[in-house]
Amino acid sequence: MSGRASQQRRAAAIRDELAAVIATEVKDPRVHAAGLVGVSRVELNRDGSAARVYVSFVSTEDGPRAEALEGLAAASGFLRSTLGRRLGIGRAPKLTFDWDPTAEVAERLAAVVAEDAMTPFDRAVDVIRRADTILLATHRGPDGDGVGSMVALASLLRSQGKTPTLFTEDLVPRNLKWLPFARSFVRTLAADARFDATIVVDCGDPQLLGPGFPAPEVTGTVVALDHHASHRPFGDVFVSDPDAACVGVLVARIARRLGWRISKEAAQGLFVSLVADTGSFSYSNANAEAFHLAAELVGAGYVDPWAIHERMNENVPVSRYRLLAAALGTLELAADGRLAFLQITEQMLADVKASWEDSEGVVNYARGIAGVECGVLLTPAKGGGVRVSMRSKGRAIDAGAVCARLGGGGHRGAAGCTLPGDLPTARRVVEDALVAALEGAVPSAE
Repeated sequence: MSGRASQQRRAAAIRDELAAVIATEVKDPRVHAAGLVGVSRVELNRDGSAARVYVSFVSTEDGPRAEALEGLAAASGFLRSTLGRRLGIGRAPKLTFDWDPTAEVAERLAAVVAEDAMTPFDRAVDVIRRADTILLATHRGPDGDGVGSMVALASLLRSQGKTPTLFTEDLVPRNLKWLPFARSFVRTLAADARFDATIVVDCGDPQLLGPGFPAPEVTGTVVALDHHASHRPFGDVFVSDPDAACVGVLVARIARRLGWRISKEAAQGLFVSLVADTGSFSYSNANAEAFHLAAELVGAGYVDPWAIHERMNENVPVSRYRLLAAALGTLELAADGRLAFLQITEQMLADVKASWEDSEGVVNYARGIAGVECGVLLTPAKGGGVRVSMRSKGRAIDAGAVCARLGGGGHRGAAGCTLPGDLPTARRVVEDALVAALEGAVPSAE
């Protein structure tokens, strides 16, 4: 064996032995101030009397690294004598320690490459796994999918010792206030609130979050979970799957990936999410995955479908029916009976002593008329303009595509947007857009 090869072999033996001794026998706390010490390589001088030892650390901060190098220098005599004894060297080399930045650079590059190879879903799972304090949010005017998904996430996160905060600018709907954690939702955040991450559910457009959504220094890493065909990606990680019947499906996928058990509380939120966005499993998005998840939740004994249906739909105030009667009085058909329009105004609410919450689901009555392909409900929007709620039977009209052209979005069967102007003006704009869709001028979003 050549002299060079022999010296390389000796340097490798010193490297391996030093790594073991530093990890198990050096007790100086300074040595371990920067975390685990790695010995990347050893360079011996020509006669082997001195060795330069290159080390790397877990910490990337200069202070702990400098402290660790001081500790190693102080322990060099002990390390030298231990090396001599373990390796049977008469005179072990004098040791000096230097930080090896190449090991950290390689580790960072590997992390960057690994992150680039991750799907948005993988990245979302990684963010959730690492975060401890997590803000949960959804779009303005929270519905069953948004609230149900947030409740399920809150339960799952708490079971892992994490701290979730449920935030919405608007009130939780009356028919969902029975859900676990529903009364712990907050509408404002403390001035000093800070979160490791924020998970926004059921929102494909940042404009739908409202003006009260917190600033980046508050939210931490933002993960958006969405399932709308039309969307405007936002946040640090945007996960969207139009094949998911609801965001609750995405939450269940995350729980499975992380190996988290779905509790009874989480199951109730997931089931509400499913029921709300599939129309009690009657819409076209009620696919096999949705039914499998529902069967899993029911089979585990965590949900009673009738009890949930009763709480969501069979316990409404009489004011809702009075408002429905008033709204049906505005019914107008267009496009040879293929379009149906309903309106609700502030005066109508006052006349029947109802609230806007009572208008939930009214638009479905317009769609339910024989021969109607799409039903529309027009109401005054907060801050001015007209709010458009659209429900399509999903055959001749893609409601999501139509609303996307009008500045909104949604699904093929259910979508919405906000238009400027008054109710008659908005009615004309919407009717023109829907007639164009019936004539094939608006391509499907799917």
